[in-house]
Amino acid sequence: MEGLGYGGWRSFSDCAASGPVAGGRFQVRRGRLVFVSEVRSLTHVLGQTVGRTFRQPATPRSTMRAAGVDMEDPAFKGTGAVIDLLRDRAFTASGLGGFASGWFTFGTLEWTSGGNAGRRT
Repeated sequence: MEGLGYGGWRSFSDCAASGPVAGGRFQVRRGRLVFVSEVRSLTHVLGQTVGRTFRQPATPRSTMRAAGVDMEDPAFKGTGAVIDLLRDRAFTASGLGGFASGWFTFGTLEWTSGGNAGRRT
């Protein structure tokens, strides 16, 4: 059985001064030997998962576009060339001196030539 309502009262000794203080639901289920009941508040339902939502996670590019930022603006885009390979997945680039250090740290890199031409990371 689920969904039986209940209400609490402030005072059982003085019925004239008493009034409702809380409400909620009982959940009764059959245990191995006895019935088990749980008292749940009205807000308990708000914390329950009803279904699942599947959606594509937001990318920085889509977030910026949704905010009305023009990603083709030269203030957000630069062109450079790899001049030194530091280690795997790390390199030094030239042509980006007009930007602050770290400006493109979480940005998108689009390869235009070489073995990675056409890739976007």
